[in-house]
Amino acid sequence: MNLPFDDLALATTILDYNAEFHMRQFHFITNRRARQVGIKEPIPGTVNVLTDSTSATTYG
Repeated sequence: MNLPFDDLALATTILDYNAEFHMRQFHFITNRRARQVGIKEPIPGTVNVLTDSTSATTYG
């Protein structure tokens, strides 16, 4: 789903977090919330990009 402001959100990568990671994380949270309220995940196959070491940098 592309919205008119998609290209403006996180246009600049900050600490290796960019618009693509943001949308993938948003999809993960959407699925997590769906499970919490007992409905089918609307976006199958999502992963938490903040803890997936293959797609996000871990700091610390």
